[in-house]
Parts: sequence; structure tokens; C-alpha cells
Amino acid sequence: MAANIHPYLTYQYKDVKQLEKEISKQKKLTKALLNFQDHLIFVTDHEDIIEFNQAFCIFTGISKAQTQLPKLKYLSRFFVEDANYFYPIDKRRWFEEIIEMGKNSVNMHLININNEEIFFNLEYESIPGSNQYLCVCKDITSLENEIRENRQLFLMDSLPYSINQLEMNAILEVEMRRAERLNQTFSMIIMDIDLIKH
Repeated sequence: MAANIHPYLTYQYKDVKQLEKEISKQKKLTKALLNFQDHLIFVTDHEDIIEFNQAFCIFTGISKAQTQLPKLKYLSRFFVEDANYFYPIDKRRWFEEIIEMGKNSVNMHLININNEEIFFNLEYESIPGSNQYLCVCKDITSLENEIRENRQLFLMDSLPYSINQLEMNAILEVEMRRAERLNQTFSMIIMDIDLIKH
């Protein structure tokens, strides 16, 4: 009977080795696909960033060797406070805040390791059977710049080349919310300029 088990174990061992080779091959393929992408791609478990691609390394300056760095919290330093984009109340909990919003997509204004301002659309999806999330940040800077240019044309009074009332109201709303959030006083000066056209 023992003689019959030995060939069976040898056969099973070959199957396991073949499976390990296939898994290794799939991991290499997945890594190559992720690094081929221009989007920032990372996997998080709420506490830290577990895996990330080459674009993420270039944007943040974080290398794969920096295993002790709390990457998820470190990423919060790149946020730019901008009323038109997601900005966390508590920067240490920024990803949790996005989840709590109930949206799986937000636009963010970030500044990279080289001090370049870049706009991203972050989309995330939970990974089945785990507490992890796959996050993809798509660079939407050129689209946002185009929208801003068009908005500028729409919100400017062409004759005196100053902002119109619609834009003034939007600015006031943002500044009042900022003063309220930071518990600071808020002041406004209003001037009437005669013969503005001249």
C-alpha cells in the first residue's frame, strides 16, 4: 500500500509546483500591467497602502523599500485645500472620509513631490473576500484646466474685466465656510467705483 501512495504524492507535488509557477507568472503579469499604467494605482486596507504601482512611486517619492512609512497617512500631505475638490476634515482619516461620503468616486486637488499641482479623479472598489480596496487615481488636470478657462470666460465681466456677481457670490460662500470651519472672524470691504468703464 505504501508503494501505491508514493507515486500519488509525487504526482500531487508536481501539481503544486505547477500551480506555484502559474501563480508566480500571474503575479508578474499583474505587476507589469499595473506599472504600465499612467494612473496612480494602490491597494489599501484603511490602515495603510499595501501595494502600489510605479506611477504612485513617481508622484509621491515613496519607494517599495520604505516598508516602515505609514503610506496612507503620508499621502494626506499632498492634498491642496480647494473648495471645488475633496479636502479631508481630518487628513489622517482621508480615505475613511471618502468611504463615509458614500461615493465611490471623488475629485481631488493634489500637489506632487515636485510641487506640481495635479487634479485627480479617485475611484475605488472593495476587493471581494477582504477588507481591502483597489484605488485608481486618473489624472484629469488638462480637463480641469479647460473647465477653469471656460469658467473664467463665463464669470468675467468683459468690459472692466472683473469678476461678475455670480463668481463674487461663490467666492463669498467659500470664504464664509472657511471662516466658520476655522472659527475665525470674517470681514468684507465693498467699494463703488464711479466711471469704471473709463
